[in-house]
Amino acid sequence: MSEIKIQILRIVDTRQPGFVECQFSDAWGVVHVVIEKIPVVSREHLWMDNKFPACGAIRCEIVKEWIEDERKLINVSTEKPDGVETTNGIHEFDMLPHQMLNLSD
Repeated sequence: MSEIKIQILRIVDTRQPGFVECQFSDAWGVVHVVIEKIPVVSREHLWMDNKFPACGAIRCEIVKEWIEDERKLINVSTEKPDGVETTNGIHEFDMLPHQMLNLSD
């Protein structure tokens, strides 16, 4: 399973399991914001006393890969396995390899 690297900015809701505001940039420099459950984006026990930003990841499926202007681009969907989408309702993104974790060749 591949993952998008994200920055967890802050806790926005302390009701269990806790929700955090996260962000990441795509291959085109667009910043995306996600509000998600802590266990979906981090294996760490994050809470109000943590120092933010913290590193996290969003699991995703690779839809396609291609080369454009000598750059490798990866189109991913966060719809599966966790149903993650941005605050704008977007769940498909073009990413660069360095913005990802666990890429399989």
